[in-house]
Amino acid sequence: MTLCLIGVIFFGGLMSLLSLRMIIFPIAWAKGIIQFSRWRWFHRFEILSRLVFALIFYCAAMQSHYPKLHFGIAVLLTFTTGYLIWLTEKKHKQFAIWSARKFKNWFRPLGFITLILGGWIIRTATISS
Repeated sequence: MTLCLIGVIFFGGLMSLLSLRMIIFPIAWAKGIIQFSRWRWFHRFEILSRLVFALIFYCAAMQSHYPKLHFGIAVLLTFTTGYLIWLTEKKHKQFAIWSARKFKNWFRPLGFITLILGGWIIRTATISS
């Protein structure tokens, strides 16, 4: 198991843990998004974290049994990173607050979906032939 695949497992595990929080506390999750969006480093953290995970998925794509999947996730994260840079910090904060308020009732069902996806991502990194 390589460091890149361990990074994918970490990503899937983190995604699953955050999904559980969404399922159990959907309203607190929405409030947390609003609070987090007001932090000074919110925008930079969102950009850098996506970029780091994109690089991990690019690396994992070369070593994985699912290279197209991991490459696709890397491309999606890279696109999101570029979009956040283009969006600017002010608009990103406005969008985070708007979406937390607008979709607060959707966080529980979305949490179930992302919990399954998080487990699936872990599985794709641990399958060996």
